[in-house]
Amino acid sequence: MKAASLLLLLVCVIVCTRADIVKFSTSLPLDLVDAKGLVVGTQLAFNIFNLSPRVGNLAKFNLSLEVFDDQNTNATLIDTIRNITQDNTTTGILYSGSVGDANVIAGLLTNTSLPYINPCSSSISLSVPFKRNIINFRPTYSDQMFSIISFLLTNRIQRISVVYSDPGQEAFIFLQRFLIAKGLPLVSKLLYNSNSPVPICNNANILLA
Repeated sequence: MKAASLLLLLVCVIVCTRADIVKFSTSLPLDLVDAKGLVVGTQLAFNIFNLSPRVGNLAKFNLSLEVFDDQNTNATLIDTIRNITQDNTTTGILYSGSVGDANVIAGLLTNTSLPYINPCSSSISLSVPFKRNIINFRPTYSDQMFSIISFLLTNRIQRISVVYSDPGQEAFIFLQRFLIAKGLPLVSKLLYNSNSPVPICNNANILLA
């Protein structure tokens, strides 16, 4: 939360006029637990910023979050983001969802100066090529897979099996590339449906059997 607050402060100082309220907007499927968690966490970080006598008072503005419910439909999300981009009172957009939706939002912001903050996505498409108005907190899948393979090699672990979900296809592609580059075989792999009621540990046990 502290890192998020500091980065948001940096964005505001760079791109905002000294207004009383600096508003960020987001559109999320509010019936999902993860979306509610992002909203609550962001509001908590904003409150910490606003109540800090050394930060909020010094900057002379408060952060606020405007939340829209896209009802988990792509069309509603796109319409909402378009409306947000036309709102002169909005300072930036905060969003975390599927890679596809994240890229759609990035495309809608191509011709705007609005900062787009994505705290959860590791998709390399949000980081490469570099876009000045896109702030992505997490390391890319490429960076993560490189670190994992480096750790395995350092510890002389060469028998590698992978369990990954359908949204993890991008991460798996990078993993395969690094394994090939290092001359390491992939012993086995298992793709599972992320919406499956079967626990992931059961899928992992299949590979270990």
